[in-house]
Amino acid sequence: MTNEEVSDFVRMRIGSGMEPEEICEDLMTRCLAPDCQMGGLGCDNMTVVIVCFLHGNPYSSLVNKCALLQ
Repeated sequence: MTNEEVSDFVRMRIGSGMEPEEICEDLMTRCLAPDCQMGGLGCDNMTVVIVCFLHGNPYSSLVNKCALLQ
């Protein structure tokens, strides 16, 4: 996935109300190779961290903003 595809993936899921922990799990599942015989793509160590800058607002505020962008 490109950086933009990952950004869209995360934004869409935040907009649907998913929690960041769930989104990380979905992203890892999406990026994992179904078969490690594919030249190593998706078989290496991976780490996902989603940082939400809420600026004192509730998470639901971010959910609403992301939902409007869909």
